[in-house]
Amino acid sequence: MILASHSADVIRIHWPVEIEKSLNLYLGNGRCGGCFDSYGLQHQDDASSVAIRVSKTWLAHADVWHRGRHGIDTQAPLARMRWLETPGNPVSYRQHLEIASGLLTTEFSHPEFSYTLTAFTSPAEASRDLLFFHLTWKGKQRPALTFLPVNVYQTEYSGPLAAACVPTLEKDAVRLAINRGNSRGAACLAFTGDLVATQHADGAMLQLTTEAGSATFIIALGHADRATAAATAARQSLASGLDALRAAAAAAWRVRWGNPVIALPDPQLNALARRSLYHLLCSYAPDVRCPAPPMGFTGNAWGFHFPQDLSYIHPALLLFGHSDITRAHVEFYHSRLADQQALTREIYQRPGVCWSWEFPIGPGARLFRPEDGGAPNAFQYELHNAAYPARMAIDTAAAIGDARWTRDIAWPIVRESARFLASLATAEADGTYSLFATPSMGQDEFGGPNAKNYLCALFATEYTLRNAVALAAEVG
Repeated sequence: MILASHSADVIRIHWPVEIEKSLNLYLGNGRCGGCFDSYGLQHQDDASSVAIRVSKTWLAHADVWHRGRHGIDTQAPLARMRWLETPGNPVSYRQHLEIASGLLTTEFSHPEFSYTLTAFTSPAEASRDLLFFHLTWKGKQRPALTFLPVNVYQTEYSGPLAAACVPTLEKDAVRLAINRGNSRGAACLAFTGDLVATQHADGAMLQLTTEAGSATFIIALGHADRATAAATAARQSLASGLDALRAAAAAAWRVRWGNPVIALPDPQLNALARRSLYHLLCSYAPDVRCPAPPMGFTGNAWGFHFPQDLSYIHPALLLFGHSDITRAHVEFYHSRLADQQALTREIYQRPGVCWSWEFPIGPGARLFRPEDGGAPNAFQYELHNAAYPARMAIDTAAAIGDARWTRDIAWPIVRESARFLASLATAEADGTYSLFATPSMGQDEFGGPNAKNYLCALFATEYTLRNAVALAAEVG
């Protein structure tokens, strides 16, 4: 049973009948995060029919990704926390996601073992590699917690990627060095309280040492190159104490939310809107790096970033005052301008940029080489993709009103998008213009490849050229 309060919090007061089908809850800070199940942890079986397309539980970080077949980049998971043996069904249960403060509390009561687990995030820049937890428990039959890598990750482009993990145990921390394909990630769990860490499989087991006790732990996630820095940040944060950490996180969330005006006539629609904005803020931060996939750090569905999808999200972020996030995204696209120009020349032998559909997370992408199987499908060549970063640059420039930024960052994106689309135009005998390129595809995926005048491409071209001319006049 899910009860949504007018504040949009999610409150569950009944244990799910089919736990493997329960809707998992999302915590994130814009740079890392993941889904949490009914236990408040990550028990979802990746191989289940539900998990394959709908629901996973793992922890991921924006800087950890794999470049697979066709040169396509996909976000790769890092680790998860689970009970070694799950307790039986509880006699009393409550789970509460407080979206205003990014805090999830799970209260689980069983005759032999009861616990309260709080997990929370902070969108403050210094805390965006960290996830915070506090556990209290009571019972003679105490299961141990496990901290393990996600063993196998598979996409249609990567194939099965098994994790090669080297665990390191220290007095107050567990470090996991996780290599998967060409991705190199690290996860560090720093802890204090009534816990003892021992090695378990390719990770660690955290044993609860007292019949009634408590522990605070912080998980730091990131690329392997920053493993030491992340572990240091986790230890330093742990020294601040739980109360200070929670207060600082709540304050950071107040700043991040700002004062969004959501005043729909139906309270339930208000709650839906607030939850939707919460999920966006879990997935996006003012970081100049590749934006998260459409489903954020949940691991659900696709692990790729699509500029088209993000362009639908930018208006909401701008409406509610988060232009610092959209600005960072546009600056990321600008940082990839030379890469995208080179790919466009290679694929189309044309000037400007047709921005990639499944966008490369890392630099130096080499997409669709014959020796790597060519393009995975014709949908990679949808011409309307040229318009989306231009739209985001145009909208953000209008929102922030910074003339230098508009000229130096937004204008080159719009200019190169317009150059590519203009190069497709061919004059017809009746005075109209047609659009055609090879290879090409339209948004209608049943429309067939390499056709003339895809409706989406025509609209994309008209929008981009009109706005490019206007912006050219604005920046001189």
